[in-house]
Order: sequence, then C-alpha cells, then structure tokens
Amino acid sequence: MIPWGHVTVADLSAIFGKARGIPARTRMFLAMALACLLAAALSQTREIRLGGLAGATTLLIMLGVFRIARAVELRREGQRGRQLALLTAQDAAPCFTTDGIGQIRYRNAAAEARFGGDGATLVQILRDSFASPSAVLYRLQSRAAGHGAAREDVASRRGQMRLAVHRIASDRFLWRLDEFQDRGGTGRGAETLSLPMLVANKNGVVLFTNEAMRRLLGGRPKRLDRVFADPGFRAGEEVEVSAASGPVRAILAEVEGVGERREIYLMPVPNHPDAEQVLADFEHVPVALMKFAPDGALRAANRAARDLAGLETGDAPMLHDLVEGLGRPVGDWVADVAAGRNSGGSEMLSLHGGGGESFLQVTLRRIVEMGRPGVLAVLQDATAMKTLEAQFAQSQKMQAIGQLAGGIAHDFNNLLTAISGGLELAAGRVGDERAQRHLQMAMRAAARGAELTQQLLAFARKQHLAPTPVDANRLILGMGDMMARPIGPAIHVRT
Repeated sequence: MIPWGHVTVADLSAIFGKARGIPARTRMFLAMALACLLAAALSQTREIRLGGLAGATTLLIMLGVFRIARAVELRREGQRGRQLALLTAQDAAPCFTTDGIGQIRYRNAAAEARFGGDGATLVQILRDSFASPSAVLYRLQSRAAGHGAAREDVASRRGQMRLAVHRIASDRFLWRLDEFQDRGGTGRGAETLSLPMLVANKNGVVLFTNEAMRRLLGGRPKRLDRVFADPGFRAGEEVEVSAASGPVRAILAEVEGVGERREIYLMPVPNHPDAEQVLADFEHVPVALMKFAPDGALRAANRAARDLAGLETGDAPMLHDLVEGLGRPVGDWVADVAAGRNSGGSEMLSLHGGGGESFLQVTLRRIVEMGRPGVLAVLQDATAMKTLEAQFAQSQKMQAIGQLAGGIAHDFNNLLTAISGGLELAAGRVGDERAQRHLQMAMRAAARGAELTQQLLAFARKQHLAPTPVDANRLILGMGDMMARPIGPAIHVRT
C-alpha cells in the first residue's frame, strides 16, 4: 500500500518511469497532473480541491499542446527528409544530413557506395580520407551555423576533396562531398617511376607513396617525420632517409602540388670527380676559411685557418672548443645559420688556449655542398683590433677624468678666491701680531691651493701656456708634491 497522503511528484515520476515508450517530459507532466488530482481528492477544503483540479487541467492542456507541436515538428522533419532524399538520391556526389553533434541522419546512394553503411558520425566516415577531419568539419559547421553555408577544399588521399555544407534547420546540416581524382604524377604514372616519391599535405601527413618509395622504406609511412631524420629539409639538399635497411643519403627534390600538397622525390647522391681539385683550391686560399657541419663539427679548414687557430692537419674539433665569448652557446649560433633561421653575421670571439689575449672575428654563412647543408666560417685575427679598442676605451676614461678634474678645480678655485679675500680683509683689521702670523700662513696656504687648481685646469683643458722663463727645480718640486698621493707608496720618486 502506498500512503497517498505522503506521495510526492518524484514518487509519481518514478511510478510512470516504469512505463516504457513514454517520453520523459510527458511522464513529468502526467506525474504533476496526478499529484494535483490527488491533492484535490484528499483535501477537505473547497479552495484546494478547485485549485488542484485547475492545476491538473492546465498541465494536461500544456501536455497536449507540446505533443501537438512535437507531432508537427516530426511531420515537418519527415517532409524535409523526403524532399532531401528526392533531391540527393540521384546525386553522383556523396551527400549526408547530420544533426548538431555530427550524427548522420541520412545518406544517399552515392554515399553508401563510396563509404558504405558503417559509421554513425561524419567524422568516422572521413577519418581515413584526409588529415584532421574533426577540426575541418567543426570549422565548416560553425561557419554554416552563422552564415547559412560554407565550403572548403582539402587534400585527400585520392587527390582533392571539396566539402560543402548548408544549414537546413536549427540543428540540421546538409553535406556534399566532391572528389577530384589526381591526374598528375601521383596516379598510376607515379607507380611506374623508378625514383622514390611521395605526396604529403601541409601538416606532414603522407597521402601517397609509389612502389619505389614503399620498397625503400619497407612499407607505407603515415607522416614525414617517419621518413626523414631531420624534418627541416630543403629542396636540392642532401637528406637522410630512414630506410628499412638503415639510413640512406639522397638528394631531395620537391614540387608544389594542388591543394597545398607537397610532391617529394628522392634522387641518388651524385659523384663529384673534381672534388680533389676543389679541396686543393680551398687549401691554398690566402683567407682563413673553415667549414662546419650543422652540429658545429669541423669538416674542413685551410692552411691559413689552421695556422691562425693553432690546429694540426687532421684535427676536427667542435667550434665551441675553438672559440667562446657569445652570450649564448656557439653551437646554437651555428645550428641557426645552418637551418636558415639566422643570416649569419660577425662576432668577436676569444680563442681557446690564447690566455684571453687572442681574439678572432668570425663571420658565418650558410652553404650547401654536394647537397649537404653546412656553415662557412671566415676568420680574421682581431687581437690588434681588440688591443686598440682597449686603449681607446682607456683614453676615453682618462678624458672623462680630465673633465671631472677641470670641473672640480674650477669650483675649488672659486672657493679659494672667497677664502683669500676674507683673509686679506681680516689681516687689515687685526692688530695682534700673533693673529697676523696665523692669517699670513692661511693666506699662503690659499695661494698654494690656487696654484694647484691652476695646474689641474691646465691638465684638464690641454691648453698651451705662453712660454715664460721658469725655475725648473721649483716646478718639479711643486709637481712632485701634487703627484705624490696619486702615485701611491708603491712607487718611489727621487728629485
């Protein structure tokens, strides 16, 4: 028995929930209406009974309205679906209708023939056709939701695919997929090529490989980073290929295809019979030259460079073992130049083993030899330049000291003038003989200070004084007193 006096709406919803085939919203309205009827039946007051009957009637009317609206919506959706089926049934391109979350509601005969009947969502249908289908579909559906329609071309494994979407309802979308078969080198003609080749999109996903490439790699790769050891390859340069039998060197050629595709061909590394003559010319160039690998390893150095850096024939140190002095590792500088991220430039670096007294001006430039990228370094002895730079800096310091001394001497001379004038006035008014002696001593000291300030001004201004007869002994003795303190006790001066 159920104690009806304590029955709630949640209890009634649970009771109706056991009935299958009734929508959740319908069950909720029925439970609320029954609760109102029970309240009216169990109440003893007339107002509550009338209110319960009115509430139940209102809920049943609202339920009827919702059911009618739902039936109309389902009927319209059915009509729309039949119209779309009539429009797209004979379309040669695959067509789909999806809801707001990508669930497939309809597919035409061309879609079933091309992709089969499997896959509940459009993302599942297209996951093997091109790269990142979820991102592409979300982007197109967002644009169609705002503007009514959208279209985009993507590179697919068969060539190129054009995706068009139209918003046909608030949460319904019609998709049409047009595929264009590739008639270029990536078709049957590419299979007969003896050169290994592949096609990839801009995201590095491999779309096609010919038979020669599959034999070289031992299968079909999914991404370019599975093929090349260094992803930063360039056309016309030698690259290292991760073949099935081990690393293989080849010259890379790249052709820009349609739909932002990249057609990549691998060619054998050519022989260079004149390599010995090139090395002989490089050896005798009267300019210090070095060649480095992208990792900073020394590949070659001519005689002038070995003499400048103190290397023996056959030595192959790293660049960071030869020089130092940048604010960052020297190896990073070489790697950036080899990769093309830095144009090169010149740097003043200290030579290792030079005791901090030997300097080189190093200029780097990117080069490609026999398909291999590298870095050419031009070296110049900058020790004399560095010494001259230090001397110039010291002269600037001395000039600054002279300007400072001149300014101090000028201000100090003004102070001494006021002191001397005050002492003279005091000497004329004081009659005490002892006080007069003290004042005369102070006046002589002020005069001596004035002479020192004049000497400092002459040093600071670099002025040419008028030639007059002087007592050399007295001049030297006077300068000795002034220079005794700056020279310090470590130097003894005898006059």
